[in-house]
Amino acid sequence: MKRILKQTQREMSTTDTKIDGTAGQDEFVGYRSRRGRRLLTIGIALVASLVTIFVSVYLYDFFVAEDFFESSKVRTAVAEEGRFERSISVEGKVVATFNPTFYAKDLGVISLNVDEGDEVDADQLLATISNAELTSQLRRQQSMLELQRVELDTLKNELKQRELESSQQLTLLKINLEASRRELDRMSQITNKGSISLNDYEKLKDNVHALEVQVENTVQQNALARENRQYEVRTKSLSIDQQALVVDDLKRQVDELSIESPVDGVVGDILVNERDTVVRNQPIMSVVDLSSYEVEVSIPETYAESLEPGIAAYITYRNEEYKGTLGAISPEVKQGSVSARVVFEGDAPAGLRQNLRLNNRIILESKDRVIKVKRGPFVEAHGGRGVYILDGNLARYRRIRVGSVGLNEVEILSGIKRGETLIISNTAELMGVETALITN
Repeated sequence: MKRILKQTQREMSTTDTKIDGTAGQDEFVGYRSRRGRRLLTIGIALVASLVTIFVSVYLYDFFVAEDFFESSKVRTAVAEEGRFERSISVEGKVVATFNPTFYAKDLGVISLNVDEGDEVDADQLLATISNAELTSQLRRQQSMLELQRVELDTLKNELKQRELESSQQLTLLKINLEASRRELDRMSQITNKGSISLNDYEKLKDNVHALEVQVENTVQQNALARENRQYEVRTKSLSIDQQALVVDDLKRQVDELSIESPVDGVVGDILVNERDTVVRNQPIMSVVDLSSYEVEVSIPETYAESLEPGIAAYITYRNEEYKGTLGAISPEVKQGSVSARVVFEGDAPAGLRQNLRLNNRIILESKDRVIKVKRGPFVEAHGGRGVYILDGNLARYRRIRVGSVGLNEVEILSGIKRGETLIISNTAELMGVETALITN
């Protein structure tokens, strides 16, 4: 084994090993031109200038700024000129414009003719309340009324008969008077001839005068009797009218025991069971008028002074806004809010349901050609008296005057021009700083 190793070493020592270099792979391309060196120099100088300018600007902002503000906290908005609306957003529930609830008008046993959810037509019978005592009283009063009417007719016949007798008596007196006057004329002629005594003539003359007085008194008595008969008829007629009012009132009470629907709609809640005994003013059921809807909203009392009927409102339903107006407004404040109704302009959208919750935007104020900006925490941070304007990497404080504050926008009365960029995020931590550097 040792001999083999020594032989191998002798062979390796006698072998001439040569390693070639890389000189054969090189190729001469010539010397670099002067123009190339010039362009390289200009490029390096340009880059150095830009770096110098950038560093100078940054160092200027750095030394000018009084404080730093992280860019992650910055939220900006551009001031615009246009229409400004001050609005509030409130939630409300859909209610039927006409949703009557029916109450029992008197004591009785109720019979229902409909079920909850049934569609009903106007004047359709919904329920009936049975009250035997009230019905019996109505019949008694109706009988009394008919009796008084018969008595009035009888009285009129009696008065006609008495008037006829008085007229007949007056006629007979007039006949006797005419006969006596003719006899007086005949006796006057005879007396002038001396055929009859003057005493008899005077008696006949007195008789004629007595008949004249009697006729005149009878005419006056008949006139008074006629007036008395008219009074009797009038009194009886008034008594009948009074009884008719009693009957009409009882009939109204009996009719009110029958509950009818005033509108086309759907039966709502039924609050009693079949054949229940109900008392006066007990709620029975309700009917919902499906032809007209409104939205009932509760508005915070802080906005109560700005509310008035007719102001514009927008109702959001299925991601669409429907125009409306503010209708009835409650005159009182309950639990810190004012109740009001929002009325749809035109037809209400299809698919609305009673008590459906909808968002409403009520326009409290509207102005044209106003400098405005998106609403942000900057209003509360500086009390509406200042804001930071973005100038490159610097935020510069500027005094402003804020007007109306809307739901999404703020009116700027002075201090801001259209197109300027404002920092609308919360900058309360920069209070008292005139200039701040926006950094990462």
